[in-house]
Amino acid sequence: MADSLTHRTVKNSVYSLIGFTWPLLLSFVATPIIVRGLGVSRFGFFTLLNTMLMLFGLLDFGISYTLTKRLSENREQPGGRELSEIFSSSLILYAILGAASMFLLMLLPDAFRHLFKIPEGFISSYGLAFFILGAVFLMKMLVIPLSQIPYALQRQDITTNISLINNGLLQLGSIYVIKTGHGVLGLLVVQLISAAFLLLSLYLVWHRLAPNLKFIFTLPKETVKTIGRQGAWVFLSNTMGNILAQLDKFVLGAILGPTTVGYYGNSQLIPEKISATSFSLSYIFFPIFSEASVNQQEGENRVKVIFRRSLGLIPIVTAALAVLVLVYGYQLMHFWINKDVADHTALAVPLLTITYFLLSFGHFFHAFLSGLKELRLLALSFMVVAGVDVVFMFILIPHYAVNGAAFAYLLSSLPVLPFIYYIERRYFKSARGDILAFYGKLFAKIFLVGSITFLVSWFALRPFVNNLPLAMLLGALSFVFYFLVYWRFGFFAREDEALFKVYLARFLVFLKLKAL
Repeated sequence: MADSLTHRTVKNSVYSLIGFTWPLLLSFVATPIIVRGLGVSRFGFFTLLNTMLMLFGLLDFGISYTLTKRLSENREQPGGRELSEIFSSSLILYAILGAASMFLLMLLPDAFRHLFKIPEGFISSYGLAFFILGAVFLMKMLVIPLSQIPYALQRQDITTNISLINNGLLQLGSIYVIKTGHGVLGLLVVQLISAAFLLLSLYLVWHRLAPNLKFIFTLPKETVKTIGRQGAWVFLSNTMGNILAQLDKFVLGAILGPTTVGYYGNSQLIPEKISATSFSLSYIFFPIFSEASVNQQEGENRVKVIFRRSLGLIPIVTAALAVLVLVYGYQLMHFWINKDVADHTALAVPLLTITYFLLSFGHFFHAFLSGLKELRLLALSFMVVAGVDVVFMFILIPHYAVNGAAFAYLLSSLPVLPFIYYIERRYFKSARGDILAFYGKLFAKIFLVGSITFLVSWFALRPFVNNLPLAMLLGALSFVFYFLVYWRFGFFAREDEALFKVYLARFLVFLKLKAL
């Protein structure tokens, strides 16, 4: 019972949410210090550097998919010659890609400065900065196959504990760097230390969780073919996802310079937490769907139950966060960063809030389709969304700058909703009336409760916000109020309420034992 699917799902969801909340809180403290310490223009420059790092992440090529899939299917016995060859081949391929990318990054400083119109004096050594970026990228490449071990084995508790420590060191180090006047170069050094810590930690986890998973210095032809064949579609979907998330910053930077990127980066800071929350909750479902899909006894019914049960809960949380940002977004930006940033992002923040709520479904679809090995559809769906974004960003950004980028992003998120219908029809053979009834009720409940929460918060609580602590306190009250209204209307399923009470009690006992 302790290792049942339900137990593992709830346990991993709780740990994943903790792993998301902790860096969010740290970032909430560190980000305004970094923005004020660097200034909007230098913050935009720092954002572009990190975006460059993420862009090189496209070279992932989906190599880790085969390893994750096979590990999750062999969760009870993660070892053996075949699985070790897949793991070893993945690690070697990532090492080669990381080293090649590091070399390429070291050649880019002059082109980067010219393309994004970077003024003189933003950093003491561009060559050193790009060398550090390359070293960070190399270590992050090596981290990917190692991180799949606890992920695929559904040990989110281990991943979360490492993340808590790493994010604490990263944010505290960043604050120290800014307070001591070391600027962008110092922030990059902190990222380098963080990447090294993560690599060492996951190396130790590998030997603890999967001692029979051996590293063999080999690249078998058939293994590489399998990795490449399955990874090609994952690579395409990851490429489209990165274009969706990062290309608008490059377009803004190339057309309008780093200051505009700074404003746009700030406008994303709060709304993107909606999508990040969904990712933290959806992330664990790839190995779960993978394990469930190979269970021939229960077949598609089991997968459908997991799909609907999970998708029926995640939007409730992300909708609550969306209402929160729509009500308090301007005040949070005003008192958290400054009034100038709040004024420049006043329209972009609500646009991005709706966008990230819609895109939050995409994370769950990614986990579902990956688990069922429906990689072609996964890639094609990302291509549609990214294609819409690219077309509209080139139309809107030259005329509307930050707001144009935000609106283009919103338009790109609209295909997500009909995709729910498509999945239900194709994979579960659900009747049209059944689909409309289930999701119609779900969205009607969310809209009703969200509207009540918005109106009460806007007229009764928002007028009292005149500083950051009050914005946070009243925002928390609105968040709790949303769930109380949802509960009082009887919208939560009885089994979900019962399950929540059981695991809340277990979690409180766990905290007491830890305190002792």
